[in-house]
Amino acid sequence: MAEKRELLVDVKTGKTRPVVPQTPIVSSARVDWQGFHLEHHIVPNFAADDFYHQNHVAVIALKSPLIAEVKWPGHSQQVKVLPNQISLFPAQMPMSGRCDERHEFALVSIEPKFLARAAHDISGLDGLELVPKLAVSDPLVGSLIMGLDQEAARGCPEGTAYAESMATMLAVHVARNYSAKRPRVRESRGGLNRHQLARVIDFVHAHFAQDIPLTSLAAVAGLSPYHFARLFKQSTGLAPHQYLIQVRVERAKGLLLHSCESITGIALQVGFCDQSHFATHFKRTYGVTPRAFRQHATGTRQVVRPPETEGA
Repeated sequence: MAEKRELLVDVKTGKTRPVVPQTPIVSSARVDWQGFHLEHHIVPNFAADDFYHQNHVAVIALKSPLIAEVKWPGHSQQVKVLPNQISLFPAQMPMSGRCDERHEFALVSIEPKFLARAAHDISGLDGLELVPKLAVSDPLVGSLIMGLDQEAARGCPEGTAYAESMATMLAVHVARNYSAKRPRVRESRGGLNRHQLARVIDFVHAHFAQDIPLTSLAAVAGLSPYHFARLFKQSTGLAPHQYLIQVRVERAKGLLLHSCESITGIALQVGFCDQSHFATHFKRTYGVTPRAFRQHATGTRQVVRPPETEGA
């Protein structure tokens, strides 16, 4: 099975090809995020004529400045792109592009239905029309792309809900700021109601060792992911993924105190991807490593067992 890639579609033939032929140095393909995708590339150049993206694409330029030529219907521009500037290319917009310099960039591809859901969630707006942008400064978009880049590079240790939260925030920001018609944002206040919050908390405690997507938590509350994340944080003071991490740490604390399971075993049992990831979050919560916590709480020190002798 071919690895998932961001594809360009030839306007004349309908044939597809990867956005660049080189293999990404970072890709979210192996973590299988739904509705969005990340790639990070270093390429010697780029050239493509009469193509369009299947999905909406937000790109951040990295490292050195570069000169790019971009055309779309009614527009032709040569632009100097500085590091950390972003560009936005709407889905299915015919265009051509060229850059003859070596450059590095990261992109997030957002499926149209993912963005449309975000637009509808914030304003009830349907038929969203994005406006292309070249080389603009938008620190929030840049930080979200790089946050997803780092998460993909590490194999998504924080979990699917964390990545989905960033992608949803990116989609909402793009819908708010780069559409032909700016949607009026519907504000949500007051948090989840008592029954919604109880259902979500019960669900998290029943499934905390699993990688729970944000969409699953939102479905339990009967809300869209965007509104759920906002209302859950209003109710608890924590983002959904932070609450899940807190539950895992609390469960791990009990196991450290009342079981002989290894620290690695406990980490995996409560849903962390490895011991290092567990230790990072445990120390952030309690100020000490899991090993130091167990030793202090039980009054024990690690014992080096003597080698077994024959007949023992």
